Amino acid sequence: MNEFKLADATENREIDEWACETLSLLLFVHLAIIEDANKKLVSAGLNRTHHRILFLVGHKPGVTVGEIATLLRLTTQAIQPPLRVLLDKQFVEQQSSERDRRKRHLILTERGTEFLKMLTSGQLARMVEARRRVGDDGYEGFIRFMRAMAAPDDSAWLYPDQELTL
Repeated sequence: MNEFKLADATENREIDEWACETLSLLLFVHLAIIEDANKKLVSAGLNRTHHRILFLVGHKPGVTVGEIATLLRLTTQAIQPPLRVLLDKQFVEQQSSERDRRKRHLILTERGTEFLKMLTSGQLARMVEARRRVGDDGYEGFIRFMRAMAAPDDSAWLYPDQELTL
């Protein structure tokens, strides 16, 4: 039986060490960040896809269903069931576009805003503490690295008014 070692994924040992450490840390940070939110999601009968939709709608009120599907790498058909749940629970409401009735714009309701705040409070506290520990220079370097890792289309969505420079 062959054992795959992440460090053997490339031929360059220098890259292997820092890239493997980065990949491992990304996994465990992701798990830690979603842990508290997951408990709250489960108690509300929701899952990570619901949280992602709420997050994107909260980040950019008026986002379309198509934009969310693209950002989450899902089809518009796949996004419909979790979106329907959020609509039924009155966390999100949709409005038809005045220019194109086929487009539906999503906004958080007051209930959805409060729920999203509850989901993200622990995540934000973890990030605030980490930034306090690493200082502004560590944070700025982290943000530059994460922006360099992000897909260009995702970065353009996050920072529509900025020319992305690294």
